[in-house]
Amino acid sequence: MAGRHRTDTGSIPYAETVYDSGEFNDIGQGSELPTRRQRRKQRNARPRRSAASRFFGVFGELLVTLGVVVLLFVSWQVWWVTQEATHASQEVVNELGRQFSHAPRSTAPATPGAAKGSSLQSKTIPAGTPFGLVTVPRFGNGPQPILQGTAIAQLDQGVGHEPKSVMPGQIGNFATAGHRDTYSHPYNKIDAFQPNDAIVVEVADGWAIYRYAKHRIVDPKQVEVYAPVPDQPGKKPTEAWMTLIACEPHWTAQRRWVVHAKLELWVPRTSAAPTVETNPQVQAALRAP
Repeated sequence: MAGRHRTDTGSIPYAETVYDSGEFNDIGQGSELPTRRQRRKQRNARPRRSAASRFFGVFGELLVTLGVVVLLFVSWQVWWVTQEATHASQEVVNELGRQFSHAPRSTAPATPGAAKGSSLQSKTIPAGTPFGLVTVPRFGNGPQPILQGTAIAQLDQGVGHEPKSVMPGQIGNFATAGHRDTYSHPYNKIDAFQPNDAIVVEVADGWAIYRYAKHRIVDPKQVEVYAPVPDQPGKKPTEAWMTLIACEPHWTAQRRWVVHAKLELWVPRTSAAPTVETNPQVQAALRAP
């Protein structure tokens, strides 16, 4: 058929088109397609957004962009602070290691036992002074510095020791606290403890080896966890304990995750056994689980 276009397959096209007088009609629909002028009129007839609508649209996009920028900045800051704090913490660990290697040593034979402890006295150690190292093999983060005091200034540098509590290996409660997510976050994996896991605390005159006993989650005001007999304020202690405290859950300070560990052994530092390598009991406790 002249002027018509058909497919070669014999099937009927969806719309058969004819060209007539420079215009084209859709025979299948029987209606004329809009001209260029008509299409322009249709576009002009569309409702335009008000000034307020455009303003809030732009303002919303700016807020989203600002939110992304702030999130990136906070993430970078947390990462950078963590890197800086971890580096500073490692320097303290190295310095304590040097001090311990030159610390006065007892000439008496090494007599490890559960009823002994460090000769250090908490009241003689100024706030903010590093005096020990704590290693939890289960955590896998190596030795962490212990500083006197549990204020933010101390916790930002490592593990803080409650000044009113006893020193490592002594009868009573050696109470500590540490960040879980920020700065060097020494207690980040406090919820990973398994029964009988070791905690090794090193000070100038020896090592205290504790074993994980139990944990609980408490409110920040439940200070009985610091008691000489954990959770039993007023009771006279007859055993040596260690307490580890961190915020719970992650990235909040709503509650506290509290771990109690019982002293298994106090190993004095002597001339005959001045290092970890010369103390089999300490070596065994420090092995990764």
